[in-house]
Amino acid sequence: MPIGSKEAKKINMVDIVFEDKSYKEDLKNFTKSLTKDLDWFYDFCEKKEEYLDENSEYINSCKEKELKLMYKQFWDKDSNFHILRQKFVYKKKVLETPKRLKEI
Repeated sequence: MPIGSKEAKKINMVDIVFEDKSYKEDLKNFTKSLTKDLDWFYDFCEKKEEYLDENSEYINSCKEKELKLMYKQFWDKDSNFHILRQKFVYKKKVLETPKRLKEI
């Protein structure tokens, strides 16, 4: 099931979340802060690179697993991909967590 931005922040999928009501202003201020404190900016980038390097094996295994699932969905004539895609496009509510995600 999809998660919201605040949940993504809690599990470190994203670094920062801006509120809807002040999104543009917060984003503008954040980008300005990056250019004002270049030491912080380079530290931030370095930490991201280190995280990606340290977790590259795990990240790549997740990618491979997802690509295998996606390939089957796209090309298997018996998959329910096209039904799910239509529900997504037309904003039809999902009633339960898909079986493949419950197993994770």
